[in-house]
Amino acid sequence: LQSLIVYFHQAAAQRGLQLISDDLTPIKCILSGDNQRTLALQKTLQAKGFLVAAIRPPTVPVHQARLRISLNIDLCEQDITDLLDIVAEHLSP
Repeated sequence: LQSLIVYFHQAAAQRGLQLISDDLTPIKCILSGDNQRTLALQKTLQAKGFLVAAIRPPTVPVHQARLRISLNIDLCEQDITDLLDIVAEHLSP
């Protein structure tokens, strides 16, 4: 699991994704900002088989909506790559 966490951090950084924390725990949050974009991205990821949570105000401050991703040992690096590619595609300006 630790190697997947490290891989997630590296792959997210390569894509310019903003992680909420750089700790080495399996719970990862990616800042997406906009509520509607976050919900749409959650729906897209779920359609591709990824279960992620959309965290929005009032749980977090306004304009700081995020995706919450839980890494586990059933994932492989390719799963993380695929997930982050989708996220990066939808969050790029």
